[in-house]
Amino acid sequence: MIKVKKIPKDCILACSGGVDSMVLFHYLINGRKQFSVYHFDHGTPFATSAKNFVKKICEKHNVLFECFSFGGQVATEYTWRNWRNEIMQQAGKPVITAHHEEDSIESWLMRTTKMSYNIGNIYRPFIDASKKSITDYASRNGINF
Repeated sequence: MIKVKKIPKDCILACSGGVDSMVLFHYLINGRKQFSVYHFDHGTPFATSAKNFVKKICEKHNVLFECFSFGGQVATEYTWRNWRNEIMQQAGKPVITAHHEEDSIESWLMRTTKMSYNIGNIYRPFIDASKKSITDYASRNGINF
């Protein structure tokens, strides 16, 4: 079972197409939540296939899809994280991510700042969930990623 914190109404899901965000997408669809999707294209070799996958799933479920492409010169995890967070903080709606308890840097920052569930308008409803509970849920429910 996945430990899930409260999910805001009418939110935006930051969705990479990976197992964590696709499980959260499935959870939102099954919970009949009102949401749209932000996808972040980092310009990596895998980026186009991930973007197309997430876009196709959104179209299938009539979920609004918006893609942002990284235009910075220095492509590092740090610059990508700051770029994503800046976009999410300006969204005008709550943004949810699928960060879970084993996401190292983000979890450490959240624990040390005592802001484990949300920072600004960014919420992490899976923050108390284990990676295993997420992957088990994906397997039981036939979730593609």
